[in-house]
Amino acid sequence: MSEIKESRVVTVADKIVRLEDLYRLATVLSDEHASLKSRERVSLFLAADCDDGSKFSGESPTLYSEASPIATKRATAVHMELRNFSASRSIVVELSHSGYYHSMGNRISVAGMEPNWVNGVLARLEDVTRGMSPQSTFVAKYRRLITLVTALGIGAAIVWILVMLLIPIVPPTPTPAEDGLLLAFVMRYPLAGLLIRYGGYYVAGWGPSSFLVARLAELWPSVEFQVGPAHKHIERRRRSVIAAIVTLGVVPLLLEIASSIFGR
Repeated sequence: MSEIKESRVVTVADKIVRLEDLYRLATVLSDEHASLKSRERVSLFLAADCDDGSKFSGESPTLYSEASPIATKRATAVHMELRNFSASRSIVVELSHSGYYHSMGNRISVAGMEPNWVNGVLARLEDVTRGMSPQSTFVAKYRRLITLVTALGIGAAIVWILVMLLIPIVPPTPTPAEDGLLLAFVMRYPLAGLLIRYGGYYVAGWGPSSFLVARLAELWPSVEFQVGPAHKHIERRRRSVIAAIVTLGVVPLLLEIASSIFGR
């Protein structure tokens, strides 16, 4: 009976990857490479791609150390691969700075004839990934709620601007009977008035809100590389700006809505 080869693959998602994490992953492959007998046919390949188009490769984990050229650049992808052709074993690590909906390429795969070896190596690699900083999934988890709140804020701003522009242009006219009935209805049923008011805000702001929230989700990539100088960590810098905008704009809107609903 021919031998059976086992392959196991794990996906890496919702993680922030730093230089020391890459070094630890590469060390697992390097240790396996060092433990092999000299007569075995093996290949160890470590590589990194940067946002300026430069590529670096080697066979030592020091490629991912502070002394490496990638420590001064913005790394966007890494590929680590160890193949033992004599024993039909392989370890492959593929990671890339990617958006929330494009994380399928971030994975670790281990294959070999001996299940104990496969499981042991994979466990060591997973220990490294578990030690990585977790990425925030708040925007992805509450995307609909964020879209709703943002649409109300944008819609309210649009309506306010339109009113300010139309007041000097449109001359005052006697109130039609239909408007009088609508006003009486709103006065009698204030909750219905709130629904009409904020429903209009939502309709007016839904389009811009959906676009902005989609861009907002990109600031929390499923796998975020924070490798290189801090000023090149674009998403982290933009998140700081977003936090300031939310604090100054969205929070007051929520307080206004709460006051309108519960203050009656």
